[in-house]
Amino acid sequence: MIPNLITLSGIITTLIYVAGYLTGHIYVATTAAIWTMCSDFLDGKIARILKQETTFGAVLDPINDRLFLTAVLGNILYLNGAEALFNVWTATIVASEFGIIVVVVITLAVFNKKVKVNFVGKIRQVGHLILMGMAIADSYYELGRFAPVPHLYSILQMMALLSFTAFVFYLGRAFTICQNKLPAE
Repeated sequence: MIPNLITLSGIITTLIYVAGYLTGHIYVATTAAIWTMCSDFLDGKIARILKQETTFGAVLDPINDRLFLTAVLGNILYLNGAEALFNVWTATIVASEFGIIVVVVITLAVFNKKVKVNFVGKIRQVGHLILMGMAIADSYYELGRFAPVPHLYSILQMMALLSFTAFVFYLGRAFTICQNKLPAE
């Protein structure tokens, strides 16, 4: 119950983040983004500690992750225009993340098995959060004046690599689940 509430709070603060950047309330947007990132780390950890892992939470958490990713990409679009996002890297991120959701949902619906997050998925999520944080901080607070920050295009390339790699691993896990559930011929 508590982990799902944390995840739901992340979804709500993602919406606050969007409202904040659209209305020019940058500190509200930044605070909401920070909580959303923290909730992503806390929900699963607390679920395991409290032994409150649920199917609902297993579906809700990746939705929260993708919703925040979409919000950040929307923020980048809002700040930098369409040309910043209309490239192969953003398309790879979107397709890979959508693919992960499809794999997780189909495996759960058809085989009643969770495709658990693996090490690669965790690296992807941490990498995304760091890279999205850098992109946001540089856009709003000119982080590049104080520390080296990769160009937005490079950030999108790294995120695309992380997303595609995670998709391949999720697909492999789902394929293994599928093979183990199908009767032998």
